[in-house]
Amino acid sequence: MDLRRHLRRPARRADAGGLRLRLACAGLVPDRLEPGPRREPYTYDTSPLAQDWKIHIEDVEARTVPLPAELADLLQRLDQHLDRLADDAPLAALKAVRALETIIATTGPAAAFMAVSGAEIPWSRIAEGLGTTESEARSRLRRYEYPRRP
Repeated sequence: MDLRRHLRRPARRADAGGLRLRLACAGLVPDRLEPGPRREPYTYDTSPLAQDWKIHIEDVEARTVPLPAELADLLQRLDQHLDRLADDAPLAALKAVRALETIIATTGPAAAFMAVSGAEIPWSRIAEGLGTTESEARSRLRRYEYPRRP
């Protein structure tokens, strides 16, 4: 069973109220939602909302800092390998995840320090580069500065 594939899917609800409310706040709700087939596990056809969300995510991604192509490819292949490994050899996958956490624990603080102190990049640019809000960017970089102890 490929659990990660299921975890990546957006949750389906009996009604689209929660999703509709979040998207309405962002101005992404179409004029109306069409009722879906009766036998489906959800009441409304949310494909217009999903399409609007996809366009929004593509717009945010377009404004983020691009990764070098070689690194983006490496990360994609690593993700695929870990996905298979989690199914076939979960302990080996956990060992690989631990190795990645070690890399993050050393590289994250150095990069955060350089972005904030060394290069003195404004928080608005850091947030845009990471594809998030200033508040989330500050929180993320603070986690690198003050990691939780196990």
